[in-house]
Amino acid sequence: MINIPIIKIFLAILISSFLLLSSSNLRAQSYEFQAISTGEPVLRTLWYTEGSKKNKIVATALMRSESYKYDLGPHIIFYGDRVDEEGKPIAEAIADLPIGATQVLLFFNKLKNTNESGQNYDVSVLKDDHSDFPFGSFRFVNASGKMLALKISNEELTLAVGESKTVKVKASTKDLGVDIGTYVEEEDKWQKGYSSMWGHRENLRTLVFIANGPNGGIRTLRFRESGEIK
Repeated sequence: MINIPIIKIFLAILISSFLLLSSSNLRAQSYEFQAISTGEPVLRTLWYTEGSKKNKIVATALMRSESYKYDLGPHIIFYGDRVDEEGKPIAEAIADLPIGATQVLLFFNKLKNTNESGQNYDVSVLKDDHSDFPFGSFRFVNASGKMLALKISNEELTLAVGESKTVKVKASTKDLGVDIGTYVEEEDKWQKGYSSMWGHRENLRTLVFIANGPNGGIRTLRFRESGEIK
């Protein structure tokens, strides 16, 4: 005969062990973000909490910031100097985090006017995990509003409007040739839009935004990160 109370106790022990293991794994997993400002720099004027710590951040338009650790949750809230009537800090920016991400890249855009939620920054979030965007690769984001065709080294790809793709490129002792063409819908043809030589290493990953340039052309914004290959 099956002893029901014993089975319940056994299941309770198994569930407790599983919960403890899951909690331990979550604590062992680190969560990090880097930041970029799309306009004026953020020079320790914004802060967030990690556990009981108050961390100030730096974000510029020139490069990725250092890596900042954050607590697992649906978002990261950033504060400034403002406080409410009770002396509690008022949120200046909120970054909504993608599910399953352990590394994210935050883009801070200073608003001209405070938005309806009382915040002074809009934050765009890009999943930045090394598993999806490894060292030795390029991630291209089409922010130009045009259909693009791209060739880098021997790799060729197309990018629809708003699309992003990651390309693993073999490191070379020479610079890589990069050519980007735009599709002119009215004339149903492709035209050359950008051509250059870029450096590349196997321990380097480069995020590339392709945006509209002057006189109907396009331009590229590159953000590099180097690190150890695991």
